[in-house]
Amino acid sequence: MARTPRPPESGVPARFAQFGLSPYTNPAQNLLLSDAISNPAVAPYLNGYVPYAGYSTANTVLNALRAFPQFSNLTDATSPTGKTWYDALQIKGTKRMSKGLQVNSTFTYSKSLVLTREDIFNTASSGKSIQATDQPYLFTANILYQTQKYFSNRFLSAVTRDFQFGAFLQYGSGLPLTRPPRPR
Repeated sequence: MARTPRPPESGVPARFAQFGLSPYTNPAQNLLLSDAISNPAVAPYLNGYVPYAGYSTANTVLNALRAFPQFSNLTDATSPTGKTWYDALQIKGTKRMSKGLQVNSTFTYSKSLVLTREDIFNTASSGKSIQATDQPYLFTANILYQTQKYFSNRFLSAVTRDFQFGAFLQYGSGLPLTRPPRPR
C-alpha cells in the first residue's frame, strides 16, 4: 500500500505539487481535478492514494486532496479578504426631570462601506459599496420613571415608592436594497 502523504501547512498549491500536479499552469491537469480518483488517467499522479480507509473512489481528485476530504463544501465565511469603513456622527442626551422622570436618547448618522471585488484575485476590479447592514439614521430613546413617596402612611409609602417603569423606543431608516447582479 502506498504511503499517505500528509497535507502541508503552506496551502493548496503545495498540496498539488506533492502529487506532481500543477493545475494553475497546466489546463490538462486542471481537468483531472474533476475526475474520479478511480479514473485510470489519474492513477499516475495519485499512486493509489486515498485519504482514509473506506473513502469512496467515486469522489473527485480535488475533494480527495482537501484538508478535510469527508466534507466537500467547507467555506470560510470569515475569511479576511476584504476591508470595511465606518464613519458616524453620534449624539447622546440625558435629561433628568423632576418627580422621578428621566429621558436618555441617542442619535446616530452613519455610513458603512465595504470593499467589493468582482474577481478576488484581481485587486484592480475592487470598489466600495454600501454595506448590506448599513442603517444611516438611528434614533433611540429610553424613558424611565421612578415612583416617589405618595402617601404619608409609612407602610403605604414603603410599599409603593422606588418602583421603576421604563420604555425603550427605537426608530431608524431601513436597510439598503441589495445590488442587482451584473449581467455576464
